[in-house]
Amino acid sequence: PGGHWTKEEYRDLVEYAARRYVDVVPEIDMPGHMNAAQASYAELNCDGKARERYTGVKVGFSSLCVGQERTYEFVDQVLGEIAELTPGKYLHIGGDEAHATPADDYAAFMDRAQEVVARHGKTVVAWHQLA
Repeated sequence: PGGHWTKEEYRDLVEYAARRYVDVVPEIDMPGHMNAAQASYAELNCDGKARERYTGVKVGFSSLCVGQERTYEFVDQVLGEIAELTPGKYLHIGGDEAHATPADDYAAFMDRAQEVVARHGKTVVAWHQLA
């Protein structure tokens, strides 16, 4: 539970895949599936309080606070770092199971997230909910 990759491990994976003619398409799923970030960065929550760390399998309960600019600074930092480490042209922004995000907020968030991806020179990939 709570697994992660270091930058070096990620680079190694990308290089390993490239030697086998495979492109790695990283996924940072948002605005839902963000409990780990919300537990680590209280400012990503609308109430400013860190969430309890969750390691179970339930989905749909977490969502970034899409109405505050700090959220988009975080999104830009994370996606920018992943884009820099990823030589392929695609970056997956998830978008599924964001049940705790109202529809209007979801649409506004995903529009901005797509702009961030484009600014970092990548092509957006997302789950069907984005369509």
